[in-house]
Amino acid sequence: MRTAAQDVVPPPRLEIGFAPELLPPEVGYARLVPDSASDLREEGDRWEQSLVLTEIASECFEAAL
Repeated sequence: MRTAAQDVVPPPRLEIGFAPELLPPEVGYARLVPDSASDLREEGDRWEQSLVLTEIASECFEAAL
């Protein structure tokens, strides 16, 4: 089995991408909880959580090098 580094035409950069999913609210991806007015709101901030997950992934990738 050949690796990407052994390809006849290797890709310009050997990188692994990381893309946390931020699905739209319509798909019911995020858990909803009632707020103080009993309106349903997302339990957490998925955008903030995606930044945290990206930072964790970056640290793991860096440690693996």
